[in-house]
Amino acid sequence: MNRAEKRRQRNLAGQAARNKKASTRQLGLIIEQSMDLAMRHHTAGRLSKAGSVYRGILKANPDHPVVLHLLGVIEHQKGENDVAVDLIKQALSVNPDYLEAHCNLGSVLKELGKLDAAAASFHRALSIRPDANAYNNLGITYAE
Repeated sequence: MNRAEKRRQRNLAGQAARNKKASTRQLGLIIEQSMDLAMRHHTAGRLSKAGSVYRGILKANPDHPVVLHLLGVIEHQKGENDVAVDLIKQALSVNPDYLEAHCNLGSVLKELGKLDAAAASFHRALSIRPDANAYNNLGITYAE
């Protein structure tokens, strides 16, 4: 292989690396914009639309803890608590210190009547950071 061919291959490799960085940035921007749209739908109560957008994000990034958690919240809001538990646990397997996910998992487990597991979730949330919502839910769980 002569110098010109080596130079051409180095240039192609550099161009491929730049293209990969650009496409990674573009994907991040698309995911961020999709998250904004999904959260607007979710906040407005358009759960099926929000869920569709969240699922689309998961196709691009299947281990996105925030999306897994929020999709679990939607399933909980729809009364699909077993599905909600699975999704929130997936989010926690990706990010074990996700305070809001622990709090919401505790709420779903409490609703399922799994009070010991719910209390454990609230305790885990509190071990991450003291949180009034977690304390409140823990007290309600103990009262039940």
